[in-house]
Amino acid sequence: MAEDLLQPKENNTLENIGCAYFDELVARSFFQPASTNRKLFIMHDLMRDLATFFAGKFYFKLKEFGNRCMIDNKTRHLSYATKFEDSIKLFREANNGAVHLRTFLDFTFLRHDQSIDIESDSWLLQQQLGCLRVLSFKHSSIELLSDSIGELILLRYLNLSDTPIMTLSESICNLYNLQTLKLRNCDELDMLPRRMEDLVNLRHLDIRGASRLKEMPKGMSKLKHLNFLSDYIVGEYEENGIRELETLDILRGSFCISKLENVKNSGEVLEAKMDGDIDDVQSERDILDKLQPHQNLKKLSIVGYRGETFPDWLGLSCYSNMTKLRLKRCKNCCELPSLGRLPFLRHLEFSDLDGLERIDFEIHNKKNGSFQQKTPFESLETLEITSMSGWREWHFPDEFDGFPKLRILSLKSCPVLRGDLPAHLPALEELTIADCEELACPLPRAPKLHQLLVDGSSTYFARVTYWSGDRISYYRHNIVISGTQLANSVLEWLPHIQPPRVRRLRIMNCESAISISGDYLPASKINILRATATQVTNGDSCRGVWFTVVVSIGGPSKSQGTRNQ
Repeated sequence: MAEDLLQPKENNTLENIGCAYFDELVARSFFQPASTNRKLFIMHDLMRDLATFFAGKFYFKLKEFGNRCMIDNKTRHLSYATKFEDSIKLFREANNGAVHLRTFLDFTFLRHDQSIDIESDSWLLQQQLGCLRVLSFKHSSIELLSDSIGELILLRYLNLSDTPIMTLSESICNLYNLQTLKLRNCDELDMLPRRMEDLVNLRHLDIRGASRLKEMPKGMSKLKHLNFLSDYIVGEYEENGIRELETLDILRGSFCISKLENVKNSGEVLEAKMDGDIDDVQSERDILDKLQPHQNLKKLSIVGYRGETFPDWLGLSCYSNMTKLRLKRCKNCCELPSLGRLPFLRHLEFSDLDGLERIDFEIHNKKNGSFQQKTPFESLETLEITSMSGWREWHFPDEFDGFPKLRILSLKSCPVLRGDLPAHLPALEELTIADCEELACPLPRAPKLHQLLVDGSSTYFARVTYWSGDRISYYRHNIVISGTQLANSVLEWLPHIQPPRVRRLRIMNCESAISISGDYLPASKINILRATATQVTNGDSCRGVWFTVVVSIGGPSKSQGTRNQ
């Protein structure tokens, strides 16, 4: 798009046209999905060599001093990746030859103690770069941009992501052809240029991770072609308030609205036509109610909401495309909507809902005494509930058969939670219960489970997660019990696991005595038991630093105790 290779067609955006072209190249094996990450694409060596051959001198990758002499006035697209000591010198020499440069991509990773001072090195933005369309300094240690950046009037793509840049020159607003401005993870940037409204052709603005930004500049409503806006930070004044979103009606992709406390009343939201902290709780709910998003929404996060209840639209089954929902730091929330009605919800996260004491029928989609659909949460795969200081009860009716596809269940820092867990989770593979001191109940029937962490304080979990780096592979086929009332429940539950799901059991820091019988340790299922600082009874009573029971595979269980003083 920056090279003007995409031509607009009726009822089709440049972005859609570009995606169609890319999909066609993938279908023809010009690009291939990377084996390590399916979201990334690579070129086969033969295809890259062929493309390099046909590109000739128009495309050049600068790696070292040895090939800099190959750059001449035919070079249009230049990238370089060198040691930081060489990067400036190499580019100066390359710049002298490539006088009609259109693309410059910097792939050099500079150390934080090294920086490119573009304010003084004005050679970078000399008149001979006036043809430049694409400029990227991603990951470079740039703190300032010279005012002469505004002279690159043909520039359409500017990437300053992951740089420590602190200030953007107002002259950037002279780049009226600019289509893409990427400022992702520029965590030192505290203000966007005041005249952003002059970038009339801007289509993509990415400010994710620019955490020091306090508000948006005035007049964002004038950017009629804006297709992607990662974040909108509501300002205190009408010129940069939420009403500015009213005319941005072609936005797509992910979108985050923050500083909603600057919205004075719900009428402003209604005027903004957003199908998306006020002191008054009811006003806050009205605002969120009128931020109802489009029904094609796929992912939704609500953070810092201070209403007592969520709007009705949050649990509507019409949001059939929603796959992920996160509710965080909603301190006053005392009731959850009927989320069980979302037919394709796959990932659900709750955290810091301090006012919520009971999760009842409503969330599972029970109303007026009967379920509204046969299977609540029919597509849910992961459920994570964290830091719920007031949550006391998770209630399930006798006929409840939800969570048929739940693979991962994590409960952490729910100190007053009592009662029961779901009785049967047929697809569950990973279960984590940490820092839930009051929880003492039978564990779910989970024949596919192969990873279980039960920790009374969560300290062991946090420590091993840090040490291991790869938590999933470290704990696979393991059961860890540390300082919890659930120890005996876990041991009683072991015979229900199908072999060879669990291979190793570790018990630590359990204050009460634990009785282990042969029925709890069938030989075909578990081969090693370790108990630390725990009183264990298995024929003989032993207290020590380590107590190990070794169980033979395929025959009757045998045990032996080893005591280290």
